[in-house]
Amino acid sequence: MIERITDGAYLVNTDTTPYIKFDKFDGLDWMNAGFSTRYGGVSKGCFESMSLSFGRGDPDENIIENFRLLGRSAGFDTEQIVLPNQQHTTEVRVASLGVVSWGRGQGFISTRPDYPADGQVTNEPGTVLIVYGADCVPVYLCDPVNKAVGACHAGWKGTLGNIPQKTVELMQKSFGSRPEDIIAVIGPSICMDCYEVSADVAEQFIERFEAEGISCEESELIKRVGISAKKDNNYAEAGRDSEKYLLNLWAINRQNLIMSGLLAENIDISGVCTKCRPDMLFSHRAHGDKRGTNAGFIFIR
Repeated sequence: MIERITDGAYLVNTDTTPYIKFDKFDGLDWMNAGFSTRYGGVSKGCFESMSLSFGRGDPDENIIENFRLLGRSAGFDTEQIVLPNQQHTTEVRVASLGVVSWGRGQGFISTRPDYPADGQVTNEPGTVLIVYGADCVPVYLCDPVNKAVGACHAGWKGTLGNIPQKTVELMQKSFGSRPEDIIAVIGPSICMDCYEVSADVAEQFIERFEAEGISCEESELIKRVGISAKKDNNYAEAGRDSEKYLLNLWAINRQNLIMSGLLAENIDISGVCTKCRPDMLFSHRAHGDKRGTNAGFIFIR
């Protein structure tokens, strides 16, 4: 069964283990890409029910079973999964099942703990790239000409450092991909209206884009909202009011992709906000630290 979420995204397999698919990739039968939901898993409590990240407190056997259920729904085996070691860097690597630097067992292959990687690319059929997110932006890349795919994790640091461009560049170098051929989807993540940051974060984006001749406010990449009484230990000193801004990670990453050479018509924003849908998706801003983690995936069949 299918359920429409936004103009660019919809739920499939709603009667078993649902996951989100994207209209932009429809018709590309040689690959599959999607994003998990909180539905259809075995986890309990604050992890209910489809948490997919190890090390947050949910037993490993639950995570493994959740991946098995998602894989059964989406058409991949857990033996094919390559997990990233996301550290809010702009490091990107070529992923292959034949190169194992660290293994958790049960078929899961990861770069942890020795090699940070917030982006992965592959042209190897059967290699499933995972990208985690619970507000941060998953960016999916698909080259239908050279049959290659990529995925990267863009929090505000990765977005500022333009990890999408670094992912595109690695696809060019490794597979001969041309940016104008690449199709991209900006996946479920926090929307501008929900993503409040302090001035010191916003100013880094303003400085970057001004150096590139782009006005953040005129381009609606950033909106100043004035002084907020909200105490946010992630972005401001506890107990002190500060100037706040709304940051549009969706639009900034779209701009990043255009600057990387992608055609505007080949980029789609899923329009699914993790914080707006805490019933369906895990969100750091909505749930705090005691929560599960969503996972995006992309693979060549």
